[in-house]
Amino acid sequence: MRFSVNRAAQPKKGTKRPAPRAAAIVIGGVRRYVTPSPTVAEKLGVKVPLIGVDIETHDWTDGDVKKKGSIGQFGCYNICKPCDIDEPRIVQIGWAMRGAGDREPAVTERLVRPDGFCVSEKATAFHRITHARAADEGVPLADALAELMRDALDVSNRGGRLVCHHLEFDAGIIAKELSRCKMDDASRLWAEIARAGLCTMDPHIGSWVRQSFNEEVHEPFTRNTLTLQELMRRLLPERSDMLAKHHTAGADACMVLEVVFALHELASK
Repeated sequence: MRFSVNRAAQPKKGTKRPAPRAAAIVIGGVRRYVTPSPTVAEKLGVKVPLIGVDIETHDWTDGDVKKKGSIGQFGCYNICKPCDIDEPRIVQIGWAMRGAGDREPAVTERLVRPDGFCVSEKATAFHRITHARAADEGVPLADALAELMRDALDVSNRGGRLVCHHLEFDAGIIAKELSRCKMDDASRLWAEIARAGLCTMDPHIGSWVRQSFNEEVHEPFTRNTLTLQELMRRLLPERSDMLAKHHTAGADACMVLEVVFALHELASK
């Protein structure tokens, strides 16, 4: 009897096994080498010391998921509205540093003591940080930002780069918080660091990763952005344990860092 997909998809008689979806039948996810485009190669640059940064906020306004993106203030692809950056306050900030020859990153995470804002129930459901915990265990925002800037400047001075997932969002909120803390010199330096940074939400990078895994590339190309979880599952399936801590700033900073090193490996195959 010849093989039939339709026949194979049918449950055996007398069982309640549902027919698998087509996506479950098609063999996919096989990595292949695809030469990165000049645009992607330029964005990735060369392996250098990196600092990955992520934040969790006290609240946010639900945006329009169909909104078209644009290029933001730091030169990266952006799907934020001004209010998305102006209104949120940092309740947790994390960063991870790793040099080109380092095996493991150095990770720092700080809770921020709420000052003039309250952590919403919606935000707590997302990142599991309650207002009470932040108030009890958090440090002053200015102290956390000063610590971040010390390490970010150290990496930058050694020729390294900032990496974020949706850099315009995270770096934009950090810039606002630096201004609120009257850290004007740090704010200017942060803007320079951000403009030289790498955003892993970039649709050019997403398109290239999709091609490298034999996946459909969408039109327009801006539809090819991948979430941090999607990048981890494709590039680092052996590190699925890291996803259990997703939506904590330190873990997400570490994941974006590892994703960038994995992108460099994929480009050099």
